[in-house]
Amino acid sequence: MEIGNTYNRAFYEEYISSLFYLGPDSVIYGGTVSWVANEPEGSKVEVYLRAGNSPQIDTSWTNWVYIQNNGDSIPQTLFGKHYLQYRLWLTYQKPTLVPNLEKISFNILTSPPSLLKIFPDTSFFVHPSDSVIYEIKAVYTGENNEMVYLYTQGTHAGWNAKLTDTTGSLIDTILLIPDDTLLFNLKIYSPQFPSPFEADTTFVKGYLISNPLKRDSAMIITSITGNLSLIVEPDTQGVTNPGITISYPLRIINTGEFKDSILLSHTNSSTSYATYITDSTGATIIDFAKTFPSDTAKIILWVTPLPSTPDSQNTTEVFAKSSWDTLIYDSALVTTYLYHLPFLMVEPDTFSYANPQDTVKYKLRVINNTDSNDTVQLSFHHTQNWDARITDTLGNPINNIYVSARDTEFLFFELYTPQNVQGGIRDTAFVKGISENNGITDSARCITEINLSALVLIEPDQQKTAPPGSSITYYLKVINSGNAQDIINVFILSTQWAQNLLYDSLTNSPLPDYNNDGYQDVVLYPGTSQTIFVNVNVPQNATPSQQDLTTVQAVSTNVPNVWDNATLLTTVEKIFYLLEFEPDTEISLPYNSSALIPLYALFQGNSSDYVEIEWNYSDTNLNIELRDSSGINPLIDNNQNGNADMGICQPGDKNYLSLYVKTPGFNYSASDTHDMCNINFKAYLSSYPTLYDSAKVKIYLIPPLHIHNYASPFSAKEGTNFFISVPENGRGALEIYSRLGKK
Repeated sequence: MEIGNTYNRAFYEEYISSLFYLGPDSVIYGGTVSWVANEPEGSKVEVYLRAGNSPQIDTSWTNWVYIQNNGDSIPQTLFGKHYLQYRLWLTYQKPTLVPNLEKISFNILTSPPSLLKIFPDTSFFVHPSDSVIYEIKAVYTGENNEMVYLYTQGTHAGWNAKLTDTTGSLIDTILLIPDDTLLFNLKIYSPQFPSPFEADTTFVKGYLISNPLKRDSAMIITSITGNLSLIVEPDTQGVTNPGITISYPLRIINTGEFKDSILLSHTNSSTSYATYITDSTGATIIDFAKTFPSDTAKIILWVTPLPSTPDSQNTTEVFAKSSWDTLIYDSALVTTYLYHLPFLMVEPDTFSYANPQDTVKYKLRVINNTDSNDTVQLSFHHTQNWDARITDTLGNPINNIYVSARDTEFLFFELYTPQNVQGGIRDTAFVKGISENNGITDSARCITEINLSALVLIEPDQQKTAPPGSSITYYLKVINSGNAQDIINVFILSTQWAQNLLYDSLTNSPLPDYNNDGYQDVVLYPGTSQTIFVNVNVPQNATPSQQDLTTVQAVSTNVPNVWDNATLLTTVEKIFYLLEFEPDTEISLPYNSSALIPLYALFQGNSSDYVEIEWNYSDTNLNIELRDSSGINPLIDNNQNGNADMGICQPGDKNYLSLYVKTPGFNYSASDTHDMCNINFKAYLSSYPTLYDSAKVKIYLIPPLHIHNYASPFSAKEGTNFFISVPENGRGALEIYSRLGKK
């Protein structure tokens, strides 16, 4: 093989070693490098080192570092790395005298790598529309204080994750002291209507701002827990004839914490009765009903005895089961009698919803199943102190009713709900009948529940302007226009600049969370309101016309799908607070000369603007022009408002223009001349005319040195006048000579 570099015949050669790996738990912390080499005259072996943290050469690797002497220490720039590599550079002058390396060795001191640890991995349970706080710990085993960037990742749709310090303030960076443990919190908010089996996995991640490769994460699993519960009611009974269908209004109440599709089914004690279930309109046969937590679904059970039924009664059990867990169920018993069985019946038991100030009419029937005519005495009692009465079918109040043998008569039980009654209040009334013939009694139960209506308002929508760095307070009124006391959740739905807290305007303190659902609340009785406020902080570096739209939402907890928004639009306004037009100048110019005088405008504010120039001067013998900063082009009306301006100027900059002055030639025949000109300037901002400044330029004309006279000096009668011009003020001497030179 030919000696030397075979690529370009140069007298050098390079060798780069493989990578040496110290292992995952060790990094370079010191040591030395030594070698044994033969270096004939004119030759040399140079050793270079580099280190990194990856098995591929990437940005984690250092540059090559030259090792000056055999036995030198490993440079500190290579410390903290897992991988090491060396390079040899062999040079020579004669091909017969080439160097060689017999051995190279490293005495490496190692230490465990500095680590960032975020822990623990943990899990817990949370109720729907609730939150749970996890205590997270972070520790760094390095040598110096380090800033760590924190963030969350992986949070499922509908869930929300926030990182806070131990006081509840939002954070995204923390300062870690070596080997010290810092506590912070992860707050997980569950969805409003999750499934009972839903779970969220959120990763709390962090990395060193100085070295993003040093990172760690903790896995947090939050599972939904809560109560599945429901009620189907009421147990009721009715009477009909064979072949005649009777209907029973029923209700299903979701008393659990989850939105649920309630599965419906029913069984009959007698096979000679036909039954089915419909929605509250009676038009659609159903086998399930969708409900929200605390919501009620109305259904109707229809029962038809067969025309030739041998059974005098039938009990239908209506089952309502949770679709999440069919072991969660309830049932209502509905008994249907045929007319010939009881001697006296007052029916049916029934249920109805009503609004405040409604009149509810329950149509009842009194059945005489005896062979004798009967007069039935009527009365009622109920649980609420509401007005009520019993009437015949014509609306006349009655306290008894005549019923022929084996016959049925109808009546109405009328109930009047108060105007100011709250939603959810229930009245249970018993309408009782007593037979005059045999004293047999029966009663019908009429249950009336006031509809829970919710109407939440938050107002008004507002628009305000503010300068950068300022804070705006928006006052809002939350109004409960529903018919029941309501815990109204209020929260910031979207914003860039608003504080994440809402305040009570009376106490100036943050609104509390009365129901511990993770949201601030106001508790309002029907028809009442409360004033709250939110602060919007405009950033110091905000630009003019930049906007923030803050949306504040108010949500009823009585009926969670009832809500209202208030929108707060904050616009950054232009602000100017200083304008200088400089300098005041005095200048002396000879006659028949010209000059450019620089002037500038300096203003402070948060926006560029046009600087308008108004000016006047006292001497028209001068040729005066306003020009741009180059002194070449005349100043024009850039913004087309009829006035010369300096164009768009930037705040904080000295924006220059030029005053061009051309002086006239000297008039030697004039008996008097104007030797000074005053030029007055006024500069103001186009969008802020009340902010202005002025400057004055005084121009003194320097005449040439000249003396002459007019009229004859030898005519004593007329006399003679001498005209003298001098370039500056001062004492002078006048000597007069005759034509013969006599003084």
